[in-house]
Amino acid sequence: MTTIPYSRLIIGLASCGFLLAGALDASGVRVAAAPAPAPPVVIQGQVTAAHGTSISVRTPDQRPSCALGQMCPMYIIAGGAFTVDIAHAVYESSTGRPISDKLTVGLHVIVVGAATGAHALRASVVERIAMPSATATPGPSTK
Repeated sequence: MTTIPYSRLIIGLASCGFLLAGALDASGVRVAAAPAPAPPVVIQGQVTAAHGTSISVRTPDQRPSCALGQMCPMYIIAGGAFTVDIAHAVYESSTGRPISDKLTVGLHVIVVGAATGAHALRASVVERIAMPSATATPGPSTK
């Protein structure tokens, strides 16, 4: 069995702890380790377009929070638009039960997948968010 001295190991810090990034073999040649898998990406938004095996999802705008009685900054961070490959995705309802419905424009979804670009994802799970109906909870009366 070949042993590599501790001083010849190259150790990198990953988000989940220490990860062996590579080592030097007996001849001094660097041996590459397998890359760590990318963490899953989760986005929540509304379907804005559906075409073939991909959809476009727009995330909501973000507003700064401020304490009651304090001045609030008046800016909004626009939500991002993502292209999502849904060719091999599993569809679920908000209860986690598998469904076979097609995704249409206007649906609110949560997408779990892997990033394939700056604003592109390959979905593994697409969950439809249950939206309350307009007649379920009437608003306050303005009489």
